[in-house]
Amino acid sequence: MKRREIVAGAGSLGILAGGVGLFRNGPPSFLTDEPESETDDDDGGPPTAQLIDADGSSAGTVSVPEAGTVTVAMFFVPACGNCQSQVSRLTAAREDLVDEYGDAVRVLALTYLSPDSLSDSELREWWSTHGGNGGVGYDDGVAGTYGAAGYPITLVIGPDGEEHWRDVAILEPSQIVREVEPVLEEAGLDDVDEEVDDDDDGGATEGEDTGADERENADENATAGAETETETGADADTNDSSA
Repeated sequence: MKRREIVAGAGSLGILAGGVGLFRNGPPSFLTDEPESETDDDDGGPPTAQLIDADGSSAGTVSVPEAGTVTVAMFFVPACGNCQSQVSRLTAAREDLVDEYGDAVRVLALTYLSPDSLSDSELREWWSTHGGNGGVGYDDGVAGTYGAAGYPITLVIGPDGEEHWRDVAILEPSQIVREVEPVLEEAGLDDVDEEVDDDDDGGATEGEDTGADERENADENATAGAETETETGADADTNDSSA
């Protein structure tokens, strides 16, 4: 037997053995294993922030976004001079927006630092010193979700989680308000229910005023009639005396 025939025969035995192994054990793992799918562990809901008790702020966990609410979020570090200057401006914008739109707007100031680096009491004092009023606390994933970097950086986020605007700068209150109002309008949150209440109250007041006027006119007419009768009686007495 020639050498090449021996090699071919050995190869055939190898193929046969491989076929038996395939029959018994199934295909090798590298042919059948599918890539591991990404787990949903990271998809545990929207990112959050941990607020503290401070001026205009109550301790607790808040989510961004929040249904039915437009969120204005400013990210900062306390040592940043521009961040310090932005605090009072953010407070003024919050006052204007809340006065006009109520709970449809939420304004947050979130520090990049952790509670281990900046205690609640230190953050509270910093917030008060620079004129802060509103939700303030520690970021816990919001900046990372939206790719926020730098400071002070301000984002406007709709109720559906879509980011509509951002800027890294010291911003005037009026500019923040201008950027928020179109988002409120798009989300259908720009209606003010107080207008209906005001109209109802105005109607009731008008009716009350009309009734009061009518009663006043009746009293005046009655008084005038009494005075006329008195004068007529006095004239009659005078005529009787003359006669």
